[in-house]
Amino acid sequence: MPALSYPSPDFPALSGFTVDVPDHWRADPESGVLFAVRPVADIEGFMPNMVGSVRRAPQGALQASVDEINRRTTALANYEELGRTHTTVGEHRAFHIEYSYRHTDTLTLAQMITIVEVDRGAVCDVVQITATCAGNQAQQYWDDFRLMQASLFIAPQGKNTNT
Repeated sequence: MPALSYPSPDFPALSGFTVDVPDHWRADPESGVLFAVRPVADIEGFMPNMVGSVRRAPQGALQASVDEINRRTTALANYEELGRTHTTVGEHRAFHIEYSYRHTDTLTLAQMITIVEVDRGAVCDVVQITATCAGNQAQQYWDDFRLMQASLFIAPQGKNTNT
């Protein structure tokens, strides 16, 4: 019986990514997700944050992700889209959307999402960066979110992006 392993030529490492983070933000490794940052200062109420993930998927995953966002957002209370665009991050196809919605009776959330499809031949890696804050925090944090998402750098094959 052959042994298969990850990473290997059959199962290459997932793509890595780098995001430039303002000095008043910090890593949040205790968040329980692959990548998370938050403001250094303790915030009363909703904690603004930006999280990142990478997953392996079939080719066409970018469009499938856009379709899923469209499906989810149509069900959100008081959904207001601030903008969307198909773009690129480096040489990779990407999608970016900004919107707000009523999360609970007392909380509106604003989100900014960038999804990048990294071609890996028969499959792709999907890198997603999601920034979230309360609606009343958007004026304070939106520029930070835009700067961080604009700095997104993708390193295919899991290479260290800090060297």
